[in-house]
Amino acid sequence: MPFVAMYAGGSIWRNYEGLLGANLNYVNLNSLHIGADGSLALNETPLIDAAGNPTQWATKLAGIIKQLKGSGVQLVLLSIGGGVARPPDPNGINSEHSASDDDGRNFCALYFGQGGMTGNLTNDVPILGRLRTLLGVTGADGFDLDFEPNFYTYEGLASAILTLSEWLGMTSGNIFTWMPLTSQSSFAGMASMLHGAGGGVISWAHLQPSAWHTPADVASWGTALQIGSPNVMIGFNGDAPKTMQASIATVVTSGTQIYGAYFWNYDFIMHQPVANYVAAMQRGLSGIMP
Repeated sequence: MPFVAMYAGGSIWRNYEGLLGANLNYVNLNSLHIGADGSLALNETPLIDAAGNPTQWATKLAGIIKQLKGSGVQLVLLSIGGGVARPPDPNGINSEHSASDDDGRNFCALYFGQGGMTGNLTNDVPILGRLRTLLGVTGADGFDLDFEPNFYTYEGLASAILTLSEWLGMTSGNIFTWMPLTSQSSFAGMASMLHGAGGGVISWAHLQPSAWHTPADVASWGTALQIGSPNVMIGFNGDAPKTMQASIATVVTSGTQIYGAYFWNYDFIMHQPVANYVAAMQRGLSGIMP
């Protein structure tokens, strides 16, 4: 059965109740950021501190995730990255840049600085251990990789994404997804390397609105990522329910199979009935035009 998902950012701390009982299949919590000191924060809320210890907010998040799952949500993922603007840093990227640039750079420095290219993908590497701790404490089911770098190199981006994907793929029961924005050929190259590494393949992909417009776009991403369109979810950014329903139904009635659809972001609609958006996506996935 096709999945319907909602990305939920900072607003979950103050108004997560709107997600309960909305018939969502899963929720993706954005945006998880990796600090240079190895700390982990959801948006700006600290979950794992610089010493590797869970914070009170990680415990609170565990309670929220438990309530989400108790209300019918099957999966909760943590989305690493996101395109929030960061100010210039004279000791890092000396220009305004995407938070994903920092996340990618920090992860690679923490991982490769510890283990090197021949290091093992184990929880003994502190940054991997901290990510594992975060999953264990919160009860989340895996990670979504949402890297949108402006200044980070392709090689650096690939190193971060492939290492995280291989590590998750080596552990049974973990889910890892990708959220490509543009640069299909670059993501295709990373997908080829991931398949060749034998560390597992992408669970599914979330196409951002600018990554697709037509059924043919969806199919081409499925081919590029070597997962096929049945493992692709199509996304929307602030669209009205009827607009989403029509777009999804157009893809479905074209004969293009998809995994489901998602809405970015709960922050936009937290004072509106989430069930209306879910119902519109479900109707679209059934091929029903508004």
